[in-house]
Amino acid sequence: SPGANFTVNLINAPLDDSRTINLNVFITQGGTGRIPSAFSIGGTGQTLRWVGNVTPTATNNRIDIFSFTVIRQSGAWTVLGQASLNF
Repeated sequence: SPGANFTVNLINAPLDDSRTINLNVFITQGGTGRIPSAFSIGGTGQTLRWVGNVTPTATNNRIDIFSFTVIRQSGAWTVLGQASLNF
C-alpha cells in the first residue's frame, strides 16, 4: 500500500492527436487510504479532472480502483478520473 498520495506517470504515450487511452490503477490500501492525487504524461504534469469535480476519498484497509481516460486532442491532453472504492 502506498505511504502517501502519489502521482500516476504515464510514459511512452503516443503523441498523435485523436487518441484515447484507458488506464486502471488497483490499490490495496493500508491503515490510511491514499489516492493518485496528480497525473503526469511523460513527466509533464496534467490537470486531473475527477467525476463531478469531487476528489475521491480512499478507504482504509480495502481495495480501491482508480480509472483514468486520457484523451489527446489538438496537441493537448485531457485526463478524466473516477474511483470505485471499498472492495
